[in-house]
Parts: sequence; C-alpha cells; structure tokens
Amino acid sequence: MVNSVHFARFLMLKNNFGAVREILQKIAEINGRVGPEGTDENGDIKNEQESNKSITTTTTTAVDNDKDSTNHTVIVANKTANMPENTGVAADNRIYTYLDLFRYPSVRRMSIGAFLLFFVSNFCYYGTLFALNNLHGSIYWNGFFMALAEYTAYLISIPILKRVPRKKVILVTLVLTVLGSIGLILFSNPQANWYCELYGQDCLDVSMEKVFAMFIKFNVAVCNTVLYVYSNELFPTAVKSLGLGWVNTATMLGSLLASANEAITNRLGVNPMTTFIILCILTIIYFNGMPETKDKAMEDEIEELKEKWNAQTTVNVA
Repeated sequence: MVNSVHFARFLMLKNNFGAVREILQKIAEINGRVGPEGTDENGDIKNEQESNKSITTTTTTAVDNDKDSTNHTVIVANKTANMPENTGVAADNRIYTYLDLFRYPSVRRMSIGAFLLFFVSNFCYYGTLFALNNLHGSIYWNGFFMALAEYTAYLISIPILKRVPRKKVILVTLVLTVLGSIGLILFSNPQANWYCELYGQDCLDVSMEKVFAMFIKFNVAVCNTVLYVYSNELFPTAVKSLGLGWVNTATMLGSLLASANEAITNRLGVNPMTTFIILCILTIIYFNGMPETKDKAMEDEIEELKEKWNAQTTVNVA
C-alpha cells in the first residue's frame, strides 16, 4: 500500500487537474516511463501559472502490455480543460451521496445487484465455516480441507479473471453452489450402518459430505474473488467509492447473519444449506440482467446525467 495512489479518473471529474498530473507522474516513475506533457525531467510543472490555465485532462488511459516486459506504458490522450463532450464532467462539480445510488435507474440496478451478490457470497462463505461443527469427523481435518479448497480457488481465479467474462463466472459459481448445497443436504446424515460404526463413520456418506462442503467453499471463494474485480468495473467513476462502500456494507451484513442462520435453522430443524439454496437462486434471477464488464470501457458519469448534459450542450451549441 506504500505506492498506492488516488484514482486519477475520479480527480479528473472533479476538475482537480493538478492532482491528476501528479498521479500520472508518480505512475510513470514507478514504471520507468516518461511523465505527462508539461513536466520536466524531475516531474515538476514547467510553468505552473500557465499550466493552471491550459492544463489538459486525461480522457483516455491505455495500458501497453508488453509480453517481454512487466512494465506498463500509460498513454494519455488530452483535451482542453473546458467541459469535454465525452467525459461527462459536471459543470457544477457536484458531490454525490448514497441516495444517488438509487436515484437513477441505471445505477439503482447496479447497486441492488451488487448488494445481493456480496451479501449472498459472504453469507455462504462464512456459513460454510460455521457449518464445520455439523460435519462429521475431526473439525481440524475438516478445517484443513476447507482451507485447501479455498486457496486452490484463489490460485485458479487468476487465469479465470484474464480469460473468462465476469458475469459468466459469477453465474456458474452461484449455480454450482446451489448444486453443492443440495448434495450436502443429501449426504449430511450418514446412515448408522455397521461399516460406519466399525470405521468411526468413515464411510461413503461422510466422504461425500466433505467433498460437497469443499465444493461449496471452492465456488464461493472463486465468486468472491471475481466479485471484487467486477464491482470496481461496474460502478461509474463518479460514484465508484460510494458503490464500493455500499457493497462492503453487504459484505459485513452477510458475514454477521451467517451465524444467525446456523442458530435459526437448527432450532427449526432445517438444514442450514437450505438458506444457501434460496438466496443463491434469488440472486441468480436478479443478476442475470446485470451488465458484463470484462473488456468494456468504464463509464465516468451516471448515464442519465451524461445524457442530460449532452442534451444541454447540444442546445447551447445550436
């Protein structure tokens, strides 16, 4: 986190062009590249007074992925500091609140869908941990196998993120979580036969119970990993920080209610995995209408506001 910087696209929308220039210069230094135009070899602005009048905004940032090098080249396309046509910069430099996540239809669907995804994903993630006490066999071995499934999922998620669309991965993992939960319910009560009694319940049902528990943990971990990338690409730049704060609320709520689910379902005599199935199915239905974000250009402004400003610009020009 030492080299972390603010999001240049957000600062550009706020007309803080001086900070944008500093961030681009810092990124260029880290990658051993030339800084933005208007700076000297040390990254300092050549003429600060003149730069404040004619500072240009970053409208396009591309990454040059050189196969023979790990460095990235920041390519900057510039426009004048007047309100650009395609960037959606607000003339009044407005400040957004959490209400704006639900005021506009385009962002409202994103906010509800992202909340459901993060809530259900973390509900299932922590729910499997609380379910360790219900699994037969040693809790230590059960924990080891669950951790093995989780870390395997993290390793596999890296190539998945590079090759497979985000939406497809999330939908598939949710469907597989439903199937795994059904399987765990079917094998959650090993039959008290002579084989299980002789070998300390080390029979087929117990083995399958562990397999399905690991299967659920694997899919939830993959889903969680992809979700954090998906949410960063989903929300427009202007409300991205609000959107990420909103989904973090869903994360905490899901982890808290996972323990309550264990207590409530046990009191009702229902398998805890039943809740997993219901929540995942509802999320799949809603998420099916969410947009794909892989290899898509990120929006800087809320769609409705951008259309409004473009219409105003057209009227003024006319």
